[in-house]
Amino acid sequence: MTTYTLNDGSLLCWSTASWHSNGDAGELRVGLRWTPEEPYAVSVEFIHRLTAPVTWTLSRDVLLDGLHCVTGYGDYQVYPASPAWVGLFLTSPSGAATFAIEAAVLRDFLAATFHLVPAGREYAGYDMDAELAFLLEEESA
Repeated sequence: MTTYTLNDGSLLCWSTASWHSNGDAGELRVGLRWTPEEPYAVSVEFIHRLTAPVTWTLSRDVLLDGLHCVTGYGDYQVYPASPAWVGLFLTSPSGAATFAIEAAVLRDFLAATFHLVPAGREYAGYDMDAELAFLLEEESA
């Protein structure tokens, strides 16, 4: 696994994952992307040769917790499938699928995100007063 830092400061990592859904199974490419502008979120792009890419945006903290215990909200669940694999169970109106990603890949990628923006510092440079003033100004216009 290699994590790339892009010009905009975001991180990108490509790996493979196994999947199964409705009796079908196989492997596909998985892209993990994180940006400091949305430090709580990790976009996970699933690329299979027979379908259009599908992107899910998941919680960075839920992915981290999923390395050690079953966790998740709403349409997705993350869990340690084995010492070497992390499971992702995703549901949508069009169906459900289970994916297995190497735990080391996910762990290293998340460590890189926390190195850039540590837990608890996600919005340290964010000016809440300025944002609130902007929103209130827009609302009164």
